[in-house]
Amino acid sequence: MHEGRLLDTINGANPADYRLTMDRLLRQDVTDAFAGHGPVLNAEQLRAIADEYLERV
Repeated sequence: MHEGRLLDTINGANPADYRLTMDRLLRQDVTDAFAGHGPVLNAEQLRAIADEYLERV
């Protein structure tokens, strides 16, 4: 699906903000997502990452 993990445990990261962001991303009507690094994600990939994160935390 995707490479790597979201870095929610590094110094300065805020897991609560990550959860809010992932929830918000699931409600967006998108076709492509540009994360700032890595490949462009399509809507299915973006939702899979958000769903996976929310299930994990």
